[in-house]
Amino acid sequence: MRTALSSLAMTLVLLISSADAAEEFDLKNAFWHVRLEELFKPEKKKPKKEDTKKKKKKKKPAKGADIDAYLVGADGKLDRGVATARRFNRSVHQVTEGDLVLDGDQLKGKLTLRMTPDAWIPYDGKPRLAWVTIEGKFKPKPGDTKKPYTFEGRYTARYQNHRSSDAEEIKSEGKCSGAAERADETYDTGFWRCSMYPVRRADLEMDPQLQLRFGIHEKKVLWAEVGRLYTGQVGAPPHGYLFETTGFTCDGKKVLGKTTLPARALDPAIDPKATAELEADYVRVQGLLVGHTKVTYRLDGKVMTGPFGPFETYGRGEVARGDTKADPRKSAKPWYFRLDKDPWHLPVQGFVPPKPGEHPRLLFRKSDLPALRKKAKTPDGQAILKRLRVLLNGSDGEGMPIKMRASDIPYGDQSTPMGMPVGALSMSHIAGYGLLYQITGDKKYADLGRKCAELALEGYRDRDGKARYSCFRKPTGPLRAGPSLGWFAVGYDLCYDGWDEDFRKKIALEIQNYNEGSKMSLEHLVRGCTIPGSNHYGMQVGGGALAILAIMGDPGVDMKIIGPMLKLSEKACINLMNHGFGDHGFFAEGDGTGSMASHIAFLPALQAYKNAMGMDWGIARPHPQWMVLKWIHQTVVVADQLRFPTVGGYGHNVWARSGLSGAGYFVEGFGVLPEKIQPALLWYYNQFLKEKDAAKNAPFDTVSPYPHFAIMSFVNWPVDMKPVNPAELIPNAWVDTVFEWYACRNRWQDEEDIRINIGRASGPCGYILIQGGSGIYIAGLGGTGQWQPDIRYRRATSFRTAENGSAILDLQGAALAVDFSEASGAPCLLVTAGLPAVKRKKPDDKGYGFRNGNARLVGTELEAGGHRFEILTLQKGKAPKPEVKGNAVVIGKQKISYDGKALTLAVF
Repeated sequence: MRTALSSLAMTLVLLISSADAAEEFDLKNAFWHVRLEELFKPEKKKPKKEDTKKKKKKKKPAKGADIDAYLVGADGKLDRGVATARRFNRSVHQVTEGDLVLDGDQLKGKLTLRMTPDAWIPYDGKPRLAWVTIEGKFKPKPGDTKKPYTFEGRYTARYQNHRSSDAEEIKSEGKCSGAAERADETYDTGFWRCSMYPVRRADLEMDPQLQLRFGIHEKKVLWAEVGRLYTGQVGAPPHGYLFETTGFTCDGKKVLGKTTLPARALDPAIDPKATAELEADYVRVQGLLVGHTKVTYRLDGKVMTGPFGPFETYGRGEVARGDTKADPRKSAKPWYFRLDKDPWHLPVQGFVPPKPGEHPRLLFRKSDLPALRKKAKTPDGQAILKRLRVLLNGSDGEGMPIKMRASDIPYGDQSTPMGMPVGALSMSHIAGYGLLYQITGDKKYADLGRKCAELALEGYRDRDGKARYSCFRKPTGPLRAGPSLGWFAVGYDLCYDGWDEDFRKKIALEIQNYNEGSKMSLEHLVRGCTIPGSNHYGMQVGGGALAILAIMGDPGVDMKIIGPMLKLSEKACINLMNHGFGDHGFFAEGDGTGSMASHIAFLPALQAYKNAMGMDWGIARPHPQWMVLKWIHQTVVVADQLRFPTVGGYGHNVWARSGLSGAGYFVEGFGVLPEKIQPALLWYYNQFLKEKDAAKNAPFDTVSPYPHFAIMSFVNWPVDMKPVNPAELIPNAWVDTVFEWYACRNRWQDEEDIRINIGRASGPCGYILIQGGSGIYIAGLGGTGQWQPDIRYRRATSFRTAENGSAILDLQGAALAVDFSEASGAPCLLVTAGLPAVKRKKPDDKGYGFRNGNARLVGTELEAGGHRFEILTLQKGKAPKPEVKGNAVVIGKQKISYDGKALTLAVF
């Protein structure tokens, strides 16, 4: 009885305390969550054809998308609000107007919602409006101190259709549900950040997000940062910019303001003299943000239009508490806040623009023909042309291809591969015959090129095993459309003078009006219809550039169509180099995918820009140079194999050389590299590949069965050039500052060369996320290995290099060194300091995994000066032994010390 009374008393106490809590809770000044159930009607889908063999299953009726409105009341009136709709899109939406009023426990009134776009919905990237009327009641919920009230009611609404571009409005009505809780107004100090999706000016645009971040301290904007990252990419933007905040205010609920900053902070492709006016406003509800930004570019005081026209972005974000007084530069990579004002290309000295109808103009100009015809008489030139003829028809190049794959045979990714012999029809056959026409002057080769062009227009496929590429018609997707169209255009360029006027115009218009399906129009390819970090992008924009440069100004071509695409193409090339590749050739999706992005169409397009537009991309900055040089710098020969520290997608492409995706590393590289660096590329080829290729009757990097590699080889291979050891022309140690990929090489000689790569796996990502990427990749003395110290999430503070390839990487609270001085007594010394011990699978497993019968990678762990060191040496024979002496580690004649901030090598 006593127990029962005690339980009853306890229940009463709980009810009374709950009632007290409910009374203390101020419903008029609270956070109101109101869910508008199934406001967006389900999409009407076309009925599928019924399969009579299968039993019919009852399908659940499709549900509409809810909207969750998060509202803040002040004295019973709506103060501000945001909303989310997970089955609508990923953005956060803003309550732009509202007259909601709380009368007792009754909530009643109207809301206007601006449904902000993300990259996918609405389909045109433009905001939509929704007008909602709400009427409902809050009810106490005893015992719940977090959400002491629930909400129930009804709504009526109308909203603009997000599936169409017109102003069609749809009506809706339904139930409301929700709750009330205390409003959290404790975000006066914190990081306010938002990812802003652009309003696309056309379905073709692939504009990037703006990522804005504000450091708020006690309602004051201390600093602000903007960067840009393409929609669909994750990771950090390549660069950020700290901008002036005097024009911004914060009241804890909103951030509002306007500023003017260098336009290059927002767009690397814009004129460096341009400025950008940025106007932004954020609204906060609890930890959620919704924002809007307008950007207007000006040059010489005038508003810029076209691809750099004014644009708006909308987006979602969050607020995180933290120390906003700290200088953000101290927590960033050393290279992050550098404002890039360098040109992307420089003018070719003495350049004369091609006249309308003047060809060739892409890979070379008519003025180059005397030298090329002279080259054709040399043993090297004859060997390359002999290989080209074999690739054209399996023998002498005097007839049509020996095999052709028609479009009525199944093709595409799901088709059964077909083996195609050397000499089978390909996307670059027109160009191959075109080169023979240019060198010999014999019109019969232009006629053969014409026949191949006619086959292409009929729908004949490329020699690719699954025929995903095409000679012109219906390639399987935009990534294959770019190269297919681009090399068709090179064929037009080389055969032009050998074709009659009507056929020239016909082909020019076929290129101008190219449209072979979804996102496979000429304009889609020129702009690029994926993110630059996708391997597809470089293939699209490279092929698109070759196409418009081939036909610009020609008789019958409408320059009102092609003219605007020239600027779009230039911008797309810059976007690829800035948001896809880093400044030393690392690619967002890794190495095998990067090979596709650079070599299938993009590097030839840069060569075409030089000849057709007088724009030399290769001498202006390191980006295109290292798309070429990274392959020789990071490759050493191990057991007669070219070993590269491959990370990321499609590793099988690296040094494959037998098809499209891993070929042309030399022949296309010569066309882009400055002449002063070309001897290094030549040295590497002669040292490691020349004899092997010659033995295959595929001289001068023409192993692939595609004719265009032989074309590029003939045009680009340097004549009478003396090879120079790369150590004399390019640095032995470097870092790709965007992706934090570090490379060190001790020498250039033979299979005893050593290269070390340090991966930090930072920077923007593509659609294919890089697997691995973080760690130390070791190759040399005939072996390979990988070491995984815990370095990934420590910020780099400095990177110091020596001429011999040695380097010291200082990190936050740790350091790492590569020493090739041999002062340690070993050819290669690796050091980490300040890192915690790594848990091993076995006590004696150091995790180095070095594989070679002659060389050994030996590791030792020590402590000196209060810091943990791990010392690795790579050598043949006995390993030198490190010792602790005072606060330092000594190994041989090398002394290593670390003060908690920077590592020092006595011999460096």
